[in-house]
Amino acid sequence: MLNFSKAGRLFAFSFFLLSFAVPSLAFNVVNGNSEGTGSLTWAIQQANQGGDSSIIITPSVKLISLNRELTIESNVTINGNGATIIGNSQSRLFRVTSGRAVFNRLTFTGGNAASGSGGAVDIDGTEASAEFNNCTFTGNSARDYGGAVSVTRGNENANTILKHCTIAGNMAAYGGGVALAEGEMSLMSSVIVGNTGSNDIYAVSSRYFRSHYNVAGSSNFDLDATDLTGQTLSNVLMTENGVPKVESEDNTRVIRLSRISPARDYVPYTAGYVLSIDEAGHTRPQLSGYDAGAYEAMPVAITSAEIYGLPYLQINDTGTFSIDIQPETASLNVKDYPPYGVEWLSSSPTVLTIDNSGHATAVGMGSSYITARVHGWNADGTAQTLSARAFTVYVGAIPFSDMRAVISGIDDRTIAAGRYETLKPEVKITIGDYTISDLRGGVSYTISASSSRADIVMADIVSNDTVRLIAGNNAGSADVTVTATPYPLGQSMTERFTVTVTDNGGSNGGGNVGGSGGGCESFGALLAGIGAIAFAVIRRKD
Repeated sequence: MLNFSKAGRLFAFSFFLLSFAVPSLAFNVVNGNSEGTGSLTWAIQQANQGGDSSIIITPSVKLISLNRELTIESNVTINGNGATIIGNSQSRLFRVTSGRAVFNRLTFTGGNAASGSGGAVDIDGTEASAEFNNCTFTGNSARDYGGAVSVTRGNENANTILKHCTIAGNMAAYGGGVALAEGEMSLMSSVIVGNTGSNDIYAVSSRYFRSHYNVAGSSNFDLDATDLTGQTLSNVLMTENGVPKVESEDNTRVIRLSRISPARDYVPYTAGYVLSIDEAGHTRPQLSGYDAGAYEAMPVAITSAEIYGLPYLQINDTGTFSIDIQPETASLNVKDYPPYGVEWLSSSPTVLTIDNSGHATAVGMGSSYITARVHGWNADGTAQTLSARAFTVYVGAIPFSDMRAVISGIDDRTIAAGRYETLKPEVKITIGDYTISDLRGGVSYTISASSSRADIVMADIVSNDTVRLIAGNNAGSADVTVTATPYPLGQSMTERFTVTVTDNGGSNGGGNVGGSGGGCESFGALLAGIGAIAFAVIRRKD
């Protein structure tokens, strides 16, 4: 009978446990090179040797360049820490043929499946699947399915999941954003808008496609009742020149939500498939719900709000008023105060009515103050309401085109030869019995000026409301005319006055123009004085 020692029994028991453990390996990506030790390519090659592996992209690596497609053939989790993977626009970025690939906090761009599907990532294997958490896809393309992600060939029981992803500005024939050709796909709490192709989302069969709480553009089938569809790129995300605006936040490339984005707080606290951080590492949620997409907007306080629009409407006409809210990234509560987080108010609804989109209708003669309350949050997440300065709107029977400019009298003046002065005429805009003094928006005026004797005095425009009179070196008089014109419509007014140029220094203001070099003479006198003092000091020492 064998008699095991205590140490021997412990060793045998440990070996027994290890025989059931699945080996797990970890590989660190320490550079952004396309090849070589420490690169992402190298790490995936190691992971493909078998077993469950994790790849950690060190936080200092923020941009990884790929010059070819990388194939994943095993269970691997890639923790991106906010890194961006950029392709050469000639090949796809990743192809998953076996196992489950998990991608966390990564941006994918520059992938191109020129002869297939899945511009950034293609899941193409009967036992292959993928999971994407807090990932952004932009600037990828495919010839066939899924400009960003395609499940081209998969198992009905191998679910590919996208959670809190932003998919915008990609392109494919079918599903410019994502596509399901064969297999299973779930889309959760994501933004899929502004992709070029038949639809933003495409599925050959929707039987194995599930979705909840997404903000999307178009789909070739009806999404879940919790999804918000029919959205446009500029309505949901920040854009620049018609494409998603990619910015850097905390050293991570992100696409921010527009300040009136319906994706803000769209996902309720009770929703499943939500994540506790976003791609940049911000804590979720920030305000009254989780933001859909890879970016969780931080609360930014409103600093100012100013109303703009036409100060006059003809009775029964309509007009739209806008509000300039600063900063551009200010958080607006569009959830409780749709559609823009602004409450519009009219002091006299019998004169002017206005809805919460800023659309006004002139219903009676007279005037009304338009005010607006902007709702948002302070930086600490507490509710904030800021009232914009009131804007006066007049309603009358006269057409808007009958608006007139009125210039107050400009006195004659005298300027010394070689000098100049600036003049800002007092201009008012009138229509009928109304004088419009608040020219914040919708109507303004421009001025022009001319002189009867340019050799005596020249008149030019410094800005839209300021004239500069420049006296020449010849004494004499000239008539100067100033004309004010309402903008964009209305009737002009011209005011004429006389400018006399004298040949002495008795100017009533202004600066020196050309002149006789008095500045140089003064500087020479200063040098002479300094020299005299220095000479006196030397003589005293002697």
